[in-house]
Amino acid sequence: MFGLPKDSTGTVQYRGLLSNGGMNPEQKRVLLKAKGALYLDQLAQKKWDRFWSLSLGLVGGVLGGVVTAWLKQLLFTSNTN
Repeated sequence: MFGLPKDSTGTVQYRGLLSNGGMNPEQKRVLLKAKGALYLDQLAQKKWDRFWSLSLGLVGGVLGGVVTAWLKQLLFTSNTN
């Protein structure tokens, strides 16, 4: 509910629940159902999946370029001797 937009009066409405006034998460108690916990867990997992995909793709690309350059140098220098 803390991420939902407020209307013109400052009230947040979600599935029949109305919340107005200060929306400080440190001062309010929040009920989190299993579906909400699953959503937050999936959100965190997607973040790490994206991070590892990007990291491994970058490392693979750099490593592939280095190996290709090394093999080209190795092949061309052996033909000239």
